Amino acid sequence: MIDIIKRNKEVKKILSREFGFNNVSVKNDRGTAYGWCKVNIYNIEKPKDCYCDKKELNPYGYHCRNCLNKLNKITDTAYKLLRDIKFYTYYDDMNYEHKEIIVQAHFLE
Repeated sequence: MIDIIKRNKEVKKILSREFGFNNVSVKNDRGTAYGWCKVNIYNIEKPKDCYCDKKELNPYGYHCRNCLNKLNKITDTAYKLLRDIKFYTYYDDMNYEHKEIIVQAHFLE
């Protein structure tokens, strides 16, 4: 069985080296989802070529392609840093194994 408190501290330590201690939040879920690890990475600067605010280029008002690419790069980096950490797993309908972890990155507002 995985010691969730130790695991979360190890995740925080690893990600803090890359993104800064105050920019990383690691929590577990509640109830039947207690084993899930939720990671939030804050204070990411938007790319210089961001066009999220330009209505003609971004009519739906969500993140532009450049911002999405940066968020994806950061979450991919976090998953790579955590590849050796032991997480609970689940299997989907096609019998693929997935780790019970969610990583989200958030821009500095």
